[in-house]
Amino acid sequence: MIPFGYWFTFANTHEIASMKPGDGVDGRAGRIPVGDHFKALARNKYWWLTLGLNFALWTYNGIANGMAAYIAKYVLGNSNLIAVIGLATVIPMVIGLPFAGPLVARFGKRNASMAGLVLVAVGSLLVFVDPSNLWVFFVSIIVRMVGIIPMNAALNAMSGDVVEYGEWRSGVRSDGIVFSSSSFSMKVAMGVSSAAIAWILGASGYDGSLAVRSDATVSVMVNTFVWVPVAMVVVMAALLFFYDLDKRVDRVGGELAARRV
Repeated sequence: MIPFGYWFTFANTHEIASMKPGDGVDGRAGRIPVGDHFKALARNKYWWLTLGLNFALWTYNGIANGMAAYIAKYVLGNSNLIAVIGLATVIPMVIGLPFAGPLVARFGKRNASMAGLVLVAVGSLLVFVDPSNLWVFFVSIIVRMVGIIPMNAALNAMSGDVVEYGEWRSGVRSDGIVFSSSSFSMKVAMGVSSAAIAWILGASGYDGSLAVRSDATVSVMVNTFVWVPVAMVVVMAALLFFYDLDKRVDRVGGELAARRV
């Protein structure tokens, strides 16, 4: 599936790059120092917002997916459910992503993502209906995955808008740094979320060698599975509140096109 996705992306991507004398900073076509890129990006608030969104999104993914395995084994009492949980996580994304494009185009990246985050919060809180009920657990996962689709679909496009806005504002186009910094924030978030699970379980008295878990440890697992994702939803919603680039991107694109003529 993943190799096919890479091939599909490559086969359908056509990039046209052109540089003219005078492009870039101080007329230095193609020779913009890395420091100038970072200076320009430091004044681009949308770059900071997308970095924060990437970090919060992947922290959410790491905690939700990582803690689900513990929920399956110690709350639902069946470690064999881990594979099924993986399917419940992937299938909604595979089915839903093709529909995310029209949704984002119709309502905008920010608004579609905000609406989806409401579903993520609702899906998370559904677990409290009955944490030990298998069907409640799976419905919770599916609702959360459907809700997070617009955010997953919109975030890379937001990074592209950040590049355009940065060039429009400062004259410095920083495609590579914008996308690589997003990837870096994702990797940091994945590391932090993995470590956070270990810290939280350790603080709860979790001992993997014991056959039975204490009620306190099980309660911590359930609450972490619910409340940490909800907290990340709040963080993402707060960052999206300040992301108003959707309203400016058409003007930015039009003016950049006029400059390049």
